[in-house]
Order: sequence, then structure tokens, then C-alpha cells
Amino acid sequence: MLHAPRFNASRKGRACWIAYELRGALEENPRYTIEDLWGRYRGTLTRLLKWDRKAFAQIRDFAQKSRSKRLIAVRVVSPHRLDGERADQLRQAALKLYASAERPARISRYSIGRAAKLTHVVCARAAYPRCNEVLDELAETQWHFYARRYLWTLSRLPDGASTSAVCQQAGLWYYKFVELDAYFRARSLTQITRLREGQIVAVLRDCGVGLKWEGPCPEKTFARPGRAYVKKGPGSARATPDRLGATAEVYPHLWQGRQSHAAGVVNCARWC
Repeated sequence: MLHAPRFNASRKGRACWIAYELRGALEENPRYTIEDLWGRYRGTLTRLLKWDRKAFAQIRDFAQKSRSKRLIAVRVVSPHRLDGERADQLRQAALKLYASAERPARISRYSIGRAAKLTHVVCARAAYPRCNEVLDELAETQWHFYARRYLWTLSRLPDGASTSAVCQQAGLWYYKFVELDAYFRARSLTQITRLREGQIVAVLRDCGVGLKWEGPCPEKTFARPGRAYVKKGPGSARATPDRLGATAEVYPHLWQGRQSHAAGVVNCARWC
């Protein structure tokens, strides 16, 4: 039986306490390896390695030993007796979502379960295998959702609407919208004046666009949308010594002004 050590404020005492906590974590989680410990307790392991290498080696050996020798109980879950009935309910809910004439939203596994009021089956694959097969079958890809939104937007705009107006009303990312628009314009789609239930999916099916459609250009890689910083090219936007030197040669008066301003800041910092 593992007993908690008496707490000691010294490094040796703290290392002993850390080793006790890590050993307890390995006891509670037999599948953990030393890599799992580094991923979950990086700071703790770093302190242990710094304070007591011998204790760290013991934890490392115990992690390698616990993975191969400890027996792990496997829970067997049998399918629920209502699995087939609820799978039919999910299918009907998904077909109703696809037939809707409202503004399209992406239909995922969870949205189908939510529409059927069966969200608990989404994460219970072992207990509801047939339900999850239906969810996997009827969940659409991102590009199929874009295509449904594109056709729905065309049906709401007048004939001859500009591409920018369609893009704005569709609310799709511009670069993917350009590829989508070119794909459907090449197929000469007829303008849908009055949208009926289930018409969008039928039109897409005639164009060869199924629920698992990978888009008009599956081999193309798009940059991630958003305001995240992306470095483009070998250079950066920050000033380098070469650029500062070029500034001094071309604009000497500006360079002198910068130097005097920097000197004033330093003097101000000294006196403040």
C-alpha cells in the first residue's frame, strides 16, 4: 500500500511528494506512459528531474512497467434494444432537415440527433451502432453545405444578380465561394424562382454533388480564414539592420531624428 510522505519544504522533500503524486496518477491510469505524463504533468516532471534524478528514474521505470504488466478491465456494452427504432427516427429527422426550404445550416451528426431529440446516441456508438451508422451516412461535408447555401441564395436573388451580391448574401468565405461559383456556372444552372421542399438536394444530385462531396477542387489547399498571423515569404514586416541602414542612407535627416528621439527617451528614463 502506498502511503503519503510527510511534507518537507526542502527540495528533496518536495521531490518525494511529487514522486508520490505521479505514482498515484500511474496507479489510477494504468494506460499512462511516460509520454502521457510529459503531456499532462510537464511542469511537475521538470521539477522532479531537476530536484531528484533518482526519483525521476523510478517514476519513468514504473510508467514503462505499468503499461505492460497491469491488467485492464474491458467493459462490454451490448446494443440497446431500441437501436433499430431510433435509427429510423434519426433517418426521418435528417431527411426532413435536407428537405427544408429555410436558410441552410450545416447538418452534422449532432444536429441530426438534436432534431430527432436523440442527442444521447451520438456519443454512444457501442450501445447504438445502427444509429451511428445512420449519422455517419447522412452527415454532410462542409462543401455540400456550401453548395446548399449557394443554391438557396440564388433562389432568393433576382435574375442577373452580381457575383458579389451572391457572395454577400450566401455568407460564405470568398475564396471558396469563387471556386463554388465557377463550378456551378460551368454547369449552366437554371434560376430557381420558387424553392420547393427537397428541391435543393435534388438539383445537387443532378450535378453530381452528394452528401460526401469533397468540393470542386479537393486537391487545392486554402489558407485558414481569420486574423491569425501568417508569415508570407522569407522576409518579415519587422525592421532589420539592413533596412535600418537603407533608411539612414536614403533619409539621413529622418535617421538623425530617430536617434535624437531615442536619446531623449533614454534621458527621460534616467531622470524619472
